Amino acid sequence: MQLSLAGFWQLSPLTDLSIPQDDLCFPAPLSQVLPETMTEQQIAEQEWHLMHDIDVDESMLAFAAVDLVLEGIDFYAEIRLNGVALFDCDGSQSIYKKDIRPLMQLGRNRFEILFLEQEEEWLLDEEDAIELCPLGHHQVKKYDQRIGIWQQPYLQFIRHVRLEHVTTEQIWHHGGGCEFLVNLHYKTYSPGLV
Repeated sequence: MQLSLAGFWQLSPLTDLSIPQDDLCFPAPLSQVLPETMTEQQIAEQEWHLMHDIDVDESMLAFAAVDLVLEGIDFYAEIRLNGVALFDCDGSQSIYKKDIRPLMQLGRNRFEILFLEQEEEWLLDEEDAIELCPLGHHQVKKYDQRIGIWQQPYLQFIRHVRLEHVTTEQIWHHGGGCEFLVNLHYKTYSPGLV
């Protein structure tokens, strides 16, 4: 089961408080509801706060896992649920996903997206950085030059099993022939089903 979070999000400026607040539906650029006098460059130089509330009932809490799925965020953003930081959209991947079920509560739940200026990673020394192996690294898809969210955010409700990833291996035999091995990596929430 999926629940779209594409409804109205309240957009508020964090830098220049003279900019009026408005409501925005995704997918869309922030400029869609901002004054026409603002250029895309001016919008990108500001910090923005988006918030969206949903009502969570007992049927939603009955699921073993609930993933928040965000895609199409090309600018740095911090994602929060009920004031708790979930993850940062930092351009390292195209789709961001996290199990938020432990943080959900009965009644009103508030999602927040904060488009902020990315702080430098002063704790990491670039000289000591280890180069990672790019195996399995996917090209990050850029959606638009404007600041916005380009895919509908949604909640994915998982009742029994979460498929984490799939690996494949081709095995060649000396006498001829080949096998194709497929490994499914998953997490079981309801024992006895898999």
